[in-house]
Order: sequence, then C-alpha cells, then structure tokens
Amino acid sequence: MAGAYDLLVTQLVGHLGVPAARLSPEVTFTELRLDSLAMVELALVMKEEYGIRIQDLPGDLTLAGAGAELDRLRAESTAIARADTDPGGST
Repeated sequence: MAGAYDLLVTQLVGHLGVPAARLSPEVTFTELRLDSLAMVELALVMKEEYGIRIQDLPGDLTLAGAGAELDRLRAESTAIARADTDPGGST
C-alpha cells in the first residue's frame, strides 16, 4: 500500500479539490487553508478508503509530518490487529 503522504495528497486533490501545485511535503494544513469541515471530510475519507484514523492533526503539521504520523498509526493498528488474531502470540 502507498505511504500515507501519497494517500493524503491523492485525497486532497481528488476529494477536496486542492490544486496539486499547492501541495508539497513541507506545506502545512494551515497554509492550505483547510477549514474544520474539510479536515473532518479528509478524516472520514482516509478512514473509509484506507482504514487510517486521523485524530486531531494540528494545523501547523506539514503533509510529510502528517504522512509519517499516519504511517506510524497504521503500523501500530496493524500490529494490534495481528496480536488480537494470534492469541498464542506467535509471529
């Protein structure tokens, strides 16, 4: 699966209509001028499409930072799900 940064960019362009030219790893959500409704929409799409939960990402977080945090959360969630389905604890 693609990294969360790429998934964020895909949804920002495709779902929220942010021009691709405005997006870079260093840009923040605040700089994109995403309002709270747009952030909620983004959170819902990321959860529904990719199973990634976005929870209270700060506006001053860069897209690269958000992607890294979401990748970390996704890995953590996957590890927990594996542990839940493997009661013996084997890997």
